[in-house]
Amino acid sequence: MPTKPIAVVISATILITTVLASCRSAPDINRVTISGTEYAFGGPPSIHPGMTAFSFENRGKVKHEMILLRLKEGTTLKQVLDSVRSGGQPDSLFDRLVGILITMPGQRSDGELLIELTPRRTYAMICTFRDRDDKPPHMGLGMAKSFTTQ
Repeated sequence: MPTKPIAVVISATILITTVLASCRSAPDINRVTISGTEYAFGGPPSIHPGMTAFSFENRGKVKHEMILLRLKEGTTLKQVLDSVRSGGQPDSLFDRLVGILITMPGQRSDGELLIELTPRRTYAMICTFRDRDDKPPHMGLGMAKSFTTQ
């Protein structure tokens, strides 16, 4: 028979596991999986606003990242890419760096990015990795995508 402290730990573990399981399956969290390949992102063109959990799946043969940004109102992904191509710093074109997920080839991210998506906004996904130092960043090869929220 377990002693009282061990029983408390076991009870607490069961409670935490139950809470986490219920959060993971909570219907009010939208779940979106973004795929990455050489050199593109796959994902929906629009996503409902609200609490959203993003995961990233690398279907390519090289390491990729998914950097998620919320663009400033009125800014387009093309403007961000044009800024990068001209040697500029696109930091002034987004108002929030949401997060980064990194995956090795053929793997899925271990974690998720959980964010409250703002209604009527544009978000962008980019990969800044390079295959070699003398090669352009993946986003310069087409690994950039945007989506809007209704």
